[in-house]
Amino acid sequence: MIDTVLAWLTEDDWPFEQDDNEFLTAFEGNSGRWNMGLVVLEADNRFICWSYCPVSVPADRVAAVSALVQKANWGLTLACFEFDGETVRCRTGAHPVDQPFDATLLRNVIYENAWTMDLYFPALIAVIGGASPEDALRRVEGG
Repeated sequence: MIDTVLAWLTEDDWPFEQDDNEFLTAFEGNSGRWNMGLVVLEADNRFICWSYCPVSVPADRVAAVSALVQKANWGLTLACFEFDGETVRCRTGAHPVDQPFDATLLRNVIYENAWTMDLYFPALIAVIGGASPEDALRRVEGG
């Protein structure tokens, strides 16, 4: 699995740093730029991708960001947002059973993650900056 990740990042021309089974890269979408972490868990046959919001959440915005994450997650099917009270990240992953872990699966996991973060990034930044979760979600989801 590590060889697949290494080959795909290299062939797709993604700059990255590797530390054993972990890869650090970045993505720039229409809404901003953020770091991505990729982890290969060979023993468990799992691959996990995280996008990290580059702005820390101040204490006075924790409740609002928690509400945003909860509401955004409700409609997501392949990705989810995680929030530890300071950092927001988007997670996708794969646990291929009875199929190979190949470049297509890897690409789908990484790009689903990047596209999800890109969609919700403006809402995250807006809510961290003081907007209401409901207004921010309406703007990005078009509701």
